[in-house]
Amino acid sequence: MKSIFLLLALFVFFSARCQVSDSLGKMEGQRSFNEAFFEKITGKVLPDFTAKDLNGMIYTGSAVRNGKVTFLNFWFAACTPCIAEIPNLNLLYDMLKDNPDVQFFAITWDPETQTKETIKKYDIHFPVLLISNSEASQVTFGRGYPTNMVLDK
Repeated sequence: MKSIFLLLALFVFFSARCQVSDSLGKMEGQRSFNEAFFEKITGKVLPDFTAKDLNGMIYTGSAVRNGKVTFLNFWFAACTPCIAEIPNLNLLYDMLKDNPDVQFFAITWDPETQTKETIKKYDIHFPVLLISNSEASQVTFGRGYPTNMVLDK
């Protein structure tokens, strides 16, 4: 009985050790990917785009790049990590919204009706712009979602 317990304990230990090793390898690969991505885009100008807010006001990439520090969040409703970060984005927006040198936009390619439902359901505080899926992919440099960017002066 002791030898069965010992074998079981060793199996659990080595299985857990292999899983930790696999996880660390994946994290290192992700870190390398992120570093290469950020080296590739750092200092580049945001590609031009056209988006509209829920009141119909049109924004272009050049209007967003107006000299203010700009925080951009790209998301869509079916993206679980996108939805998970909303409470923290609300906190960040609430801290920055009164600063005249900072602007904050969330950009989605979801349809307007779905976007309005998502804003209500998750109590989104920050301004949301609508953009086409193809433009969103171009503006995020194909990064995926969620993507957050800070554009500086």
